[in-house]
Amino acid sequence: MIGTEPLGPILHSFFIDHLITVKGLRPASVRSYRDTIRLFLQFAAADKHCKMTRLALVDLTFERVVGFLKHLESVRATSVWPPCTACSSTSPGEHLKCWSSASASRLCR
Repeated sequence: MIGTEPLGPILHSFFIDHLITVKGLRPASVRSYRDTIRLFLQFAAADKHCKMTRLALVDLTFERVVGFLKHLESVRATSVWPPCTACSSTSPGEHLKCWSSASASRLCR
């Protein structure tokens, strides 16, 4: 079934094939991606109550990404959203509402 394969080979391919080979990123940039993805996978595993090695692609849902971004803001005091040009909000919830509205979607993206 699509999406149930382990994340290890997918992530390895992303780092080696895409970030290094295709994009030609420097080692410091690759480490930054690695650290951020590790934080997200730790959050997703805790949210799913499983080990990181048990996560599959289907576990990386929109809701988990938004939950992770909210977690970064509240626990790590990190702002992950730029100010919205339509509503001036940096809150993920408010920004997503504005971003998904038909009238403001072109302004927030």
